[in-house]
Amino acid sequence: MALEKIEEFMKVEVRGEDKIIGIVIDTVVKEDGVEIGRKRWRGSYEPNMDISNAHEEVKKAAETHWTEEFIAQYKARDIFQPKG
Repeated sequence: MALEKIEEFMKVEVRGEDKIIGIVIDTVVKEDGVEIGRKRWRGSYEPNMDISNAHEEVKKAAETHWTEEFIAQYKARDIFQPKG
């Protein structure tokens, strides 16, 4: 009886005008090669976040959509300015 736990990267999508990168990762548990359990995790990345440790698919999407100009505009928006 051998148990195995695998992470499967299921999906990456870029959403909305803010180009938020959404991801879906499944954790699959197998016993003797037969799936006995699955848990789904969803997460997201905003253009002002560090993605250096993210999945390669996230990095590819960011490289395509998050230009330096776009990130500068994103950070300059009202929601990131301190209220005073």
